[in-house]
Amino acid sequence: MNSYRSICFASALFLGSSFGLIAGESTSPGVWSEPESINLPSENGPMPAIKKTCRVPNGGRHSFIDLIYYPEYKSVWIGDRMPNYFSINGAIWSAKGNGGSLLQLLGPRSVPGGQTVGEYANQWITEVIQGKIVSQGMVMFDLATIFGVKPLLDPTSSKRATALAITSIQFTNQTTVFNLQTRNGNQFQMAFSSDIQLVSASLNGRPVPVLVDGKITGSPNPWTQRKIMVQSASGPVPADACERLFLPPGAVDVPGLGKGSQPVIPYAPGFCVAVLPSGQVWSGPSKCLLALVDDQVLGFTINPQTRELLAFGGPRAPISMEPGQTAPALKKLQAQVEAAVSGGAIVPSHTIKIASLFNGDEALAKGADLSLRRLSVEDKNLVLVVRHLQGHENLTVTFTPDLKVIAAERAVGPN
Repeated sequence: MNSYRSICFASALFLGSSFGLIAGESTSPGVWSEPESINLPSENGPMPAIKKTCRVPNGGRHSFIDLIYYPEYKSVWIGDRMPNYFSINGAIWSAKGNGGSLLQLLGPRSVPGGQTVGEYANQWITEVIQGKIVSQGMVMFDLATIFGVKPLLDPTSSKRATALAITSIQFTNQTTVFNLQTRNGNQFQMAFSSDIQLVSASLNGRPVPVLVDGKITGSPNPWTQRKIMVQSASGPVPADACERLFLPPGAVDVPGLGKGSQPVIPYAPGFCVAVLPSGQVWSGPSKCLLALVDDQVLGFTINPQTRELLAFGGPRAPISMEPGQTAPALKKLQAQVEAAVSGGAIVPSHTIKIASLFNGDEALAKGADLSLRRLSVEDKNLVLVVRHLQGHENLTVTFTPDLKVIAAERAVGPN
């Protein structure tokens, strides 16, 4: 460690002569401050590094640029001042809470061959002062897609997100752990692998299954995570689900709210991948009602154009619920859903014309006012209630686990 600190000191002297430094933090635009010794959190414990600051003009005001540097590495970090710096595998990163729900990470830079760190940093500052856009590797994570929107809301307003800040960065079990907190007191923890992939998460100390990585990719309709209920013979079973809205290219509006926003599949604007605590999984339209029977999850929805009852499901191999393994497995299922939707290969397990269950009633065959109301599991059978609005009646259909209809009844009554 002593030899390492000697290298730091020698390098600081070199950098000082390279930048023409003044004592303390620089107050002259375009002039770097004297080097400051700092310790960065890393997988190998606190790592000594050099930090310097430069004040640059910015639209009539001034902003501060930080340079973080390891003497024995060509990799440096340089950019607008950030509240948190850390190191992974010798590469320096920065992090901050951005707005009410975003975790922003900025990656390292490499000094081009033939340039010293000082030459590279001075060139960078010159380009900033000249107003040139300086790109930097940025990774953004939206906590709302992982934890939901509610924990991030300002307690005084349901429409505003509360400020999100990083309280600490730790390294444990080969992961980088970010501890974050909002002004409303909720505490979030996110653990990442060395290649910045989300491994595990928790909210106020309670584990949250990671079904999506939360990374912002530029897609207008990313996968998001939410809680759902799956009916079973012993009552509702809580499950975690990730879903995505599928619209034609160029359409970003929610269906029904604007032109060009019709979903790719008319009866299913969104698709869902659900996983139970046991690792059992299901995929199908987001609007499905779900039930667990005979160790398989089945989902039901109605195609309003054809007045058909559609069932999605069937046996699937369970996935691991161990931290770090759930998200990659679900990512494969998400990719399968995306490929199936884009290829028009979404096919239900069973299709049943509702009118055929009631003597071909034309009112049921032609009306588009059918909607699912309830799904339950009774005596190992599935009982589905469909509301026929025009007829002010409920249609009750009972299935065996292999989806054979054993009873179909109708009765006038309230919703």
